[in-house]
This record gives sequence, C-alpha cells and structure tokens, in this order.
Amino acid sequence: MGPLHAALDGATRLEVETIRGERLLVVDDPEAIADLIERVEVDPAASWGRCRCSGEFALLFSTGQPEPVLVTLNHRKRLRLRAWSADGVLTPWSRSAVLSWLAAHGLDL
Repeated sequence: MGPLHAALDGATRLEVETIRGERLLVVDDPEAIADLIERVEVDPAASWGRCRCSGEFALLFSTGQPEPVLVTLNHRKRLRLRAWSADGVLTPWSRSAVLSWLAAHGLDL
C-alpha cells in the first residue's frame, strides 16, 4: 500500500469540486471509493516537481478524520497531495482508469 492509498484507507465519502469550490460530484459508497483508490498508480520516475497551477479538480476524501484528505487532479494526469514533495504522475493505465471511473460516476470530463 502506497502513501496515498494509506492516507485514503477507509474513505467513506468523496466530494469532487472545481478548484473554485463548485461541487460537481458526491459519492457516498465506500466500495466505489475503494475501487477508485485502487485505480491510482503513480509513476515514480515521472513524478518530480510540481506544476504551478492549482489543479482542475479537488477530490476531498472523508476518512473519519476531522478534515477531509485533499487530493488535486492536475492536467487530468497528475495528483497532488500536500504531504508529497512532488506531483504524482499517473501511469497511462491509471490515468485512463481514474478518468473512466470519474466519468462513470457522473463527472462531465
């Protein structure tokens, strides 16, 4: 289990918002959320530095902690978690799998 998977373990709710805070999607199904998390695969060799944008989408995972875990999706291929020193670039398979999951759950990409 990688650091992102560990941070999101047990997530029971996912809210997807624009970076400006417009709510686009809410998922309250822990099994569906676990399926999304399992689709995340980061390419360590491609994951260095951070782009200068704030991201396209904010994914807020409720894990039972007082504050949700914020993961941003940047350029539809990079994830950013505050604890990381660099953006995590999704593998080609993972990028397709994550975007397909989001679209299947109602996010208009």
